[in-house]
Amino acid sequence: MSFLAETVTEVWAPSDYRQEWQQERTTTGRRTWLQGDEQQARAANLLIDYPQRHTPVLRAPCGDFDATHAPCTSTGSWQNPTPEFVAGLPRDPHQLHDR
Repeated sequence: MSFLAETVTEVWAPSDYRQEWQQERTTTGRRTWLQGDEQQARAANLLIDYPQRHTPVLRAPCGDFDATHAPCTSTGSWQNPTPEFVAGLPRDPHQLHDR
C-alpha cells in the first residue's frame, strides 16, 4: 500500500527581501492512494492514521530557512531566486527561454 500525504507550506515574504520571512508547514490528513486503498490498509493492520501536525513557524532573513550558508549570501538560482538573480536574467523572451 502506498499513498501521497498532503502537506501545505505557507511562506510570508516581506516587501524588503532581506528582512525576516516566515514559513509554516501543516499536514492536512488528505491522502491520494497510489497502491491499494484505505480499506485494504486497515484490513492489513497498517498504520495510516498519522495525526495532523503543524511545524513551528520558521523565521529567517532572505527566506533562507534551510540555509547551510550565512543568510542572504546565496547567489540565487531558478529554484531559489534572489533579486540579484532575477535582475541578471535576459529581458529578451527568446534569450530568457534559452537560459
